[in-house]
Amino acid sequence: MRNIGDGGPPPTGLRYCVNSAALRFIPVEKLKEEGYRDYLSLFEQPKNEPPK
Repeated sequence: MRNIGDGGPPPTGLRYCVNSAALRFIPVEKLKEEGYRDYLSLFEQPKNEPPK
C-alpha cells in the first residue's frame, strides 16, 4: 500500500492508495501452483448461481 489519506467514504473517511505497478495478476487457474491454494474458495460459485 502506498499511503492512507483523508477524504474517503464513510464510516472511516479514509482513502487507501495502492501502486498498481506493484501488483502481480495470477489467473485463478494458477493460484494453486503459485502457492495461493488458501484463496481458491474466494472464487468458487454456488452450484445454483450462474457465473458473474
